[in-house]
Amino acid sequence: VQKPITLEEVKGLVHKQNAEQISIGDVARAVCEFYQEDLVRVRSACRRQKLVQVRQMAMYLIREITNAPLTQIGRFF
Repeated sequence: VQKPITLEEVKGLVHKQNAEQISIGDVARAVCEFYQEDLVRVRSACRRQKLVQVRQMAMYLIREITNAPLTQIGRFF
């Protein structure tokens, strides 16, 4: 995965004004859409480098954008 992504791009993709309204699924879908990956594959246990990088990016952005605890983020993935 070579394409960088910013918080502003993710927020623009989910089309929501308030960060508290953005859910874990919203951010995950936006990241998957940006990297053109299927959310089901990203949430799987697959360890292919591209999927792992997309998953890690999604987890990082979810942590930065939402107030979700790490345990909830981990359960989602």
